[in-house]
Amino acid sequence: MLSQLSVSSPRGEEQGRPSVASSRSAPKLPFALAFIGLFGVLLASFPGRDGDIWRHLVAGREFVSRPGTIGPAWLYDLVVYAVYSVAGGGALVLVKALASGTIALLIFQMSRARGGRLLPLAISGLAVLALGSRVLLHPATFSAFFLTVAVRLLFRAPRPADRPRARCPDWYLVALFVVWGNVDQNVVIGLCVVALIEFGRLLDARSSGAFGSELGRMVARIAVLVVAACAGPAHVHNLQVPAELKRALAALHEEGGGGAVNSPFTREFFASFRESPVVLSYFPLLGLGLVSFLLNRKAWHWAWVLPWIGLALVSGIQVRLVPFFAVVAGPVTAWNFVTYFTGREAPALVRPRVRFALRGLTVALAVGFLVAAWPGWLQAPPFEPRRWAVEPPSAVLDGAAFLRRAHASNLWPQESRTLYLSSETASMLAWFCPEDRGLRDEDAVKELLKTDVPEKARQQLRALGVSRVVAFVAETDGSAREARARLLADPDEWPVLHLTGGLVVFGWRDPARGRGADPYEGRGVDFTGRAFRPGDEDRAPGARPAGRRWWDAFWKPAPASRPAGRDEALVLLEKAEAMLGSAPQRHLSVWVPGQMGGLVGAASGWSTPAGALDATIRGAFVRPPLVRNAPPPQVAQLALGFEQRFEYDRGSAPVGILYVAARAARRAVAENPNDATAYFALGRIYAALVRITSEQSWAGRVPDLVRLRQIQASAALNRAVALDPNLAEAHIALGQLYLTIKYLDLAAAHLRAYRDVPASRGGPKKGDRRAAEILAELDRLTKEVDEQTRAFANESARSSVGDRAIMADRRGLAGAARDLLLKSDVSAFGTQGMELELNLLLRTGRPEDVLEWTTPELEGSLGGFTYHWLRAQSHIALGDYAAADTELGEIIEPGSLLVVPSPVGTEVAGVVGKALLDAQPSTSFTSQVVMRALSEFDLRTRMTQIGLKLSQVADMSVLRGVIALEAGTIDRARDSFRAALTYSPERWAGGQLEFPGRWVAWAGLALIESAEAKPARAP
Repeated sequence: MLSQLSVSSPRGEEQGRPSVASSRSAPKLPFALAFIGLFGVLLASFPGRDGDIWRHLVAGREFVSRPGTIGPAWLYDLVVYAVYSVAGGGALVLVKALASGTIALLIFQMSRARGGRLLPLAISGLAVLALGSRVLLHPATFSAFFLTVAVRLLFRAPRPADRPRARCPDWYLVALFVVWGNVDQNVVIGLCVVALIEFGRLLDARSSGAFGSELGRMVARIAVLVVAACAGPAHVHNLQVPAELKRALAALHEEGGGGAVNSPFTREFFASFRESPVVLSYFPLLGLGLVSFLLNRKAWHWAWVLPWIGLALVSGIQVRLVPFFAVVAGPVTAWNFVTYFTGREAPALVRPRVRFALRGLTVALAVGFLVAAWPGWLQAPPFEPRRWAVEPPSAVLDGAAFLRRAHASNLWPQESRTLYLSSETASMLAWFCPEDRGLRDEDAVKELLKTDVPEKARQQLRALGVSRVVAFVAETDGSAREARARLLADPDEWPVLHLTGGLVVFGWRDPARGRGADPYEGRGVDFTGRAFRPGDEDRAPGARPAGRRWWDAFWKPAPASRPAGRDEALVLLEKAEAMLGSAPQRHLSVWVPGQMGGLVGAASGWSTPAGALDATIRGAFVRPPLVRNAPPPQVAQLALGFEQRFEYDRGSAPVGILYVAARAARRAVAENPNDATAYFALGRIYAALVRITSEQSWAGRVPDLVRLRQIQASAALNRAVALDPNLAEAHIALGQLYLTIKYLDLAAAHLRAYRDVPASRGGPKKGDRRAAEILAELDRLTKEVDEQTRAFANESARSSVGDRAIMADRRGLAGAARDLLLKSDVSAFGTQGMELELNLLLRTGRPEDVLEWTTPELEGSLGGFTYHWLRAQSHIALGDYAAADTELGEIIEPGSLLVVPSPVGTEVAGVVGKALLDAQPSTSFTSQVVMRALSEFDLRTRMTQIGLKLSQVADMSVLRGVIALEAGTIDRARDSFRAALTYSPERWAGGQLEFPGRWVAWAGLALIESAEAKPARAP
């Protein structure tokens, strides 16, 4: 069959070699050229989002404005700047796409140089597909183009055997390397490939007598090309090993550094098969090349073998060099196959019908590949129609606009400068806000991290003239992340002036400025206002995110792969966690003034004998009397207990910051429902709410709140690991969450999943103490799960399905219980088992299934309250706040399940009236005593039931208010809290209906009213 796919060379027939197949079954040459060229263009026609673009644009602008500033890639910088200035970013992507199409055409032209059409077309398409995985708007892409041209020139035409090779290469090859050396440092790879081809030709010549002279000429030709590559401002610095390859080689030499090598043979690269199977096209190309050399071993060509081996080795170390391998591997593989089949016995002529079918199949496959290339299905996500554009992050555009406004309002002195935590952020803002004087100083960033000697960092900032710092959460540098957390933890010295989409602008309040006017007064970000007085842009979407249909990729641009809301949520989560260290000081700054005020206010009543005791207790509250090396006195213990409760009620981090973070993450998942990191951030936020904020105290009063947060965290984290199974931190978070709620088997499953994540993706590394502790916990947990599983098997041998599920859940085998119920019909476990199944689904991250299964027909079996409460929790977990509010309204609004249409006072009056009538004297003393006792018992029972129902309604109203606070619908939250407080009126002889959530309602109203009392932020 392979021989039928190969096509003989016309050149071979002229020389008398036999044909192996007819070319009539192959597609016409114009069709093949059109397909391969268009295929290459489509693979490169996607928006440029790489931050490296802006660095080159800034360098090009600097070169034009100040010709003395010349970088190693100055020619590339200049051309990119000129094209962008004249025609915009779309023209840059168009130039890249045309370069990719040209590479594809040249590969095909080289592949068919020794004959054939169909087989060279198939192998060329595979090479172009492998190349298409890395066609970025980057100098390396144009290096692949230059390499293709160089190889084409070297193999352009055979040299007569009797003519010795010249000492100087052709002028067009020299010109090519002059240009290449001023475009990209990958010119070193080109020189190595040329040297390997030349040396291979020398070996193929097998002329021992002239070997020395030919070797000298070859060295001279390579030397000329090396000099040509150095013909630029950087001179010999052009001949450096490419940075990507250098990092890979360094990682290989480090102990245990194999995980840091970006190789196509790593587990991480194979995991990308799930997102885009064609990223593995490198391996068929590599395998076909090996097979072709084995088949063609009798016609061995060192000029083909050596460059193939060299590029296969470097591409096996660094996946970003795969395009260079594809440029050589495609033609060489085709030449080997065509050479192998040429001269073999020709098969029988193909029948017309078979020939027509083969041609139709070829055309269909070609059209199919083009159709798949249009939405980007042959590459990694995002999948969207092909277009030419350059898209900077929206956060950078907003940050540049803020800096321009700040400079226009003279917020900073003209000579002051901006310190950037990363060079990538500096490049982007230097392009979009050239009037801002920025710098990137690694030493200054390192000094910021030294919290033990802050004055040294301040001195360095003063010497540099820094008055603000810009940080971007997209920065991957470790020191940048640490510095960002350090600044977020100190809002007094480093107030946040701007925060949008993960880009933060910090102002610096230099302690040495004295007591002058604060330049940042009223200009900082009002986190309290954003939490409890939000604008439309700070609210969460009202409905759950809608999924993207597969056909949308043909015509609708994909959502941002890194939504602005996700980055903003990560910054806010960082801020909340950074504030944990300053929590004791913040609590004390509120506690002491409050107690001092009480002390002063109570002083007027100390004239009585009890005044001394009151003064002692109040003084202890201000400063507890502690004795060194002795237990604290009882009065000190009392004061410390009240102070600890005060701190616990306030929480270590302001709850409003995490509400703003949750809304930002909800906006992110609404914008891009396939963003695993956004779901992971959302899960972390919900877990943190009941761990480090005042919600930890609220949850103690309203236990359903902690259940809701666990359900929300579970849904978000499970969605994150479903979208990205290698998200190591999400598996750890799920394991910790399931340990908290005693789901031992599920916790062990996720810790095992963390253990299996590659180290390069955040999995366990050797020598990592945290990883060792997690793996030790996994070993302990595995033993416990095994013990519980054996005990469950013995206990439930003869039990029903429902009883077995209850037993498994009680033993911490929630996953086993859930799976057992899912495999059985509902008739096998009844209503109790059905409710258990739905609750397990909710708490294990499957709220969509709960909504799907709780049909209106099920309301009668579950009961109205349980039915609507399960659906409300599911909507809350999915972020569908409007639908959740409707379900809660079915429970607590007038005329609903819990609130009867008649006023509560009427119902109470009826109960009391009946009790009075039952208390009337009767003829029999004995019957009178019995009836009175029964009446009193009935009165107490019914009054208790009324009180419990009202308490339940009030608590549900409180939960409704808390969820409204999370969503940012402040009016709904206020109304819900006030509605809850109406169930504890000061009437009925001064009595009150106490309910657990009463304090939470007051706290929620206090948060809202305190935010409304604050003035609006200055523009």
